[in-house]
Amino acid sequence: MNDLINKIYFYLLIFISLISVTGAFIYKIYQLNNLGISLNLLISVVLLIIILSLKKKYKTTLLDIPRQATIDNYFKKKTEINPKKIIWASLYITTFSLCFFILFRNSTSEAITSPWQVIPNYFFILFTILSFLLVINIAKNKKINLFLISLHFFLVFLVAVVVYKLGFGFDPFIHNASLDYIKQHGEVLPKPFYYLGYYPIIIMFNKLSFIQIAMLNKFIVPVLSAIFLPFIFYRLGTFWFDDKKAILLSIVSLLVLPFSIFTISTPQNLAFLFLILTVITSIIASSFFDLMILALLSLVTFVIHPIAGIPAIILFISSLVFHLKSNNLKKYLFIFLLILNTISLPLAFYFINRQNGNSNIDSSISSISIDKLKTFFHMQTAGDENVILNFSYFFIFNFKFILILLIFAGFFLIIKYKKQCSHLFLHTALGVSLLLSFCLTKALPFDFLISYERENYNLRILINALIFLLPLIFIAVHGGFLKILKENRATKLIILFFLMLFLSISLYMNYPRKDKYFNTHSFSVSKSDIESVNWIEDNTENDYIVLANQQVSAAALNQYGFKKYFKSKDNPSLNIFFYPIPTGGAMYKLYLDMVYKKPSKETMQEAMDLAQVNEGYFVLNSYWWAFPKLLNEAKIEADEFKQINNGQNFIFKYTRQK
Repeated sequence: MNDLINKIYFYLLIFISLISVTGAFIYKIYQLNNLGISLNLLISVVLLIIILSLKKKYKTTLLDIPRQATIDNYFKKKTEINPKKIIWASLYITTFSLCFFILFRNSTSEAITSPWQVIPNYFFILFTILSFLLVINIAKNKKINLFLISLHFFLVFLVAVVVYKLGFGFDPFIHNASLDYIKQHGEVLPKPFYYLGYYPIIIMFNKLSFIQIAMLNKFIVPVLSAIFLPFIFYRLGTFWFDDKKAILLSIVSLLVLPFSIFTISTPQNLAFLFLILTVITSIIASSFFDLMILALLSLVTFVIHPIAGIPAIILFISSLVFHLKSNNLKKYLFIFLLILNTISLPLAFYFINRQNGNSNIDSSISSISIDKLKTFFHMQTAGDENVILNFSYFFIFNFKFILILLIFAGFFLIIKYKKQCSHLFLHTALGVSLLLSFCLTKALPFDFLISYERENYNLRILINALIFLLPLIFIAVHGGFLKILKENRATKLIILFFLMLFLSISLYMNYPRKDKYFNTHSFSVSKSDIESVNWIEDNTENDYIVLANQQVSAAALNQYGFKKYFKSKDNPSLNIFFYPIPTGGAMYKLYLDMVYKKPSKETMQEAMDLAQVNEGYFVLNSYWWAFPKLLNEAKIEADEFKQINNGQNFIFKYTRQK
């Protein structure tokens, strides 16, 4: 069944990729209205048929499915039914269902900072049992273990999606509003070169399945990641190795790595997923057909988001160079591509900074100083909390050392087996060049963004680098399991115990947390936020602006999309959204003045003058750290106020003084 699932996954991957690429082209030059969507579907189906016919013409070791596993004769094949295997699989499915039931039962529309605030502690015990049952199935049930691994990834990636009823973060609400607008009007202007490949996937599946856009936008990255990551690493493992138990255990162990990028749906995160698919496909590509699939995946990555797409395109070109016969030409082209891979993203960010009025470069590059490097390589210890929390944070604080050791171990193995792994020297070099790119980007200020957004751009390049080095980690982990499987039962059980423990720790650590070591300070959108934006809209007939935090702004996007924009008084060409957008801008800075300085009438007057409206509102959430003080100060200067949901939120109204 693994091979059957493998084949289905591959066809699905090609179809989604074609929808993304052709849809991006159609959307850029036209629209995603009914005609545009119909053209996208037609072209994608035709191209899919052509690609599958080429697969038959150009035989390839990458995707050849054993004859006995084809769809035509799979169900004709007689297999012996083993009751023990059915029992183990049934136990896994039952425990999996129970874990999901716990998540659904504890989902909430209240403002929380972490899903672990509402999920009971015994969930981790059940998850540990579930992981144990997965390993047992890998050992005993070869027919459906890849499917069960996908279910495991599915559960791990969907915790936040299930628990946060109204959503989490800000970016998904922006994209959801954009998708709704595209569905109604065919396009949203302007059309930058990023996100073009993201929108067609959502719009197409919305039309084909009638599932709401908001639901698709929440689930797309976690679900596709749970489907395609086990699939692509299984293909990589079977391309290199023979021991399927070690391969499958290695795939499960990938969940010990940081995986938070797969838990929330944004174009950037979907691009990271396709970058992984591109990197792995480039390793196992050995024919014209394989290179064609590689070209498609790299193009998908690029049209979804160029931060991941530019390295993907460079990787594709590098793979073409790898298959050249002239070694001298190869050498010079590789040097050029490595330099290009190092400087392309820093140069792109430099020009973005210049467009936003800042071309300064920190010549000292203090952010990567010797002192900070010493801090990075310093081993951290936990404090005096309970044993489980102390061990968990000791593990996560020092996981960077495990990661570095795995990368070096993988590099040692590819040197040892350089004939079989020659392609991986290219991936390693590209990964190192991206690390240099990350260091160069640290010198750019990104002053046009608010403080916590600036670091995100640097981290995206670091994630790119780790994705390129991921095959080295996989090789090292697989080598470890090969040795473990040869040990006695007691040793295997001890290793199994620690694997279960690390999987549970990783599950906890990859989501927002609020404990004695860490507090995210970032709340989810709540029903009080929804009620607040609806109350303001229902109780005025005039144009207005609102100063509120990003959760309330996200609620406004959820309810009204891009309903209201105003012309800036100082810059008529600049459109101002009627709620603050937390990526910089005057409105958000004025909101910060309200909560960090004083909620004054003068600040609100400045905001109303900026947007040239006569009504302004200030929304204060009760979870804000200085809530009592700000509440009393706001009551003094506001014209009137309204309490929402028993004081969860307060709305203060101001009238512009002419």
